[in-house]
Amino acid sequence: MLPPGWPWAGGLLAVLTATPFLVHDSFVLHALLITCLWAGLASAWNILAGFAGQLSFGHAAFLGVGAYTMGILDTTLGVSPWLGMVAGGVVAAALAVAIGVPSFRLRGPYFALATLALAEVVRIVAVYWDGLTGGSSGLLMPIETGLAAVSWAGKGPFLWLTTGYLGVVWLAAAGLRRSRLGYFLAAVREDQEAAAVAGVDPTWAKMQAAMLSAFFTGVGGAILACYLTLVEPDSFLGVQVSTQFLVITIVGGLGTLSGPVIGAFVATPLAEFLRSVIGSEIAGSLHQLIYGISFILVMIFLPRGIAPHLLRGRGLVLLSSKKVVP
Repeated sequence: MLPPGWPWAGGLLAVLTATPFLVHDSFVLHALLITCLWAGLASAWNILAGFAGQLSFGHAAFLGVGAYTMGILDTTLGVSPWLGMVAGGVVAAALAVAIGVPSFRLRGPYFALATLALAEVVRIVAVYWDGLTGGSSGLLMPIETGLAAVSWAGKGPFLWLTTGYLGVVWLAAAGLRRSRLGYFLAAVREDQEAAAVAGVDPTWAKMQAAMLSAFFTGVGGAILACYLTLVEPDSFLGVQVSTQFLVITIVGGLGTLSGPVIGAFVATPLAEFLRSVIGSEIAGSLHQLIYGISFILVMIFLPRGIAPHLLRGRGLVLLSSKKVVP
């Protein structure tokens, strides 16, 4: 059975796939591929925060671990970046288990605080373990081009790569939402005690969601590292990176399939435009300010996000955690 929203999702992926043949402007292609990447990353974050109800304030840790794992394997051992992407996802998932074992048994905001601390610990390790990570200067990827190196002179192949990544994450999220585990997660999110009485193991259910979310985030971090050819702490492990996961998803619609995608296509092109017009240093602060203002306005006027209101009644989005639009 096809997931809700498959017509618009398939149409979007088809348009993105055809774009490199029709559009040759470097900035447009750059903005689109970064948007697709962040739509996939936000969808991965939504698996843990939206489906399982576990808000993570430190998903940059998984993004950075995935990027550094791939980069270190490539630069020191000559491992293919394609294999490095999978390894980055696996290491990120293992890190999710490490932080989840003690945190998921706690109540309230402890998991969010633990993930925030985790991201900062990983950032500090990346800064001071300069023999392995390159320290503050970052880890420079080998300058090679071609399919094997996951590096191309043009941006079209990168757009295809990030489009494929978005499609895989979205399909995984859609499949999870309608699976046995997805129903377990919904039950745990709504009432953990009642779910436990009904036979659900809340800790194990949340752990599986965390592993899946971290795996896709780690793979996304490796893809971003291949594109930027430089992995450095602030760009991958900074607090603003974790904030971007949260704002994009909540503005689009937390817990919905289309929300992270819509949120990314609203917020990310604006950030890239600001960087191109006024420079990365000023734009970095300015687009965080805009994110903050947007977040406040959405919370006041559209508390469930843009997606449920934009697509209401069209069979394209899950309007809430309890109801599927027919």
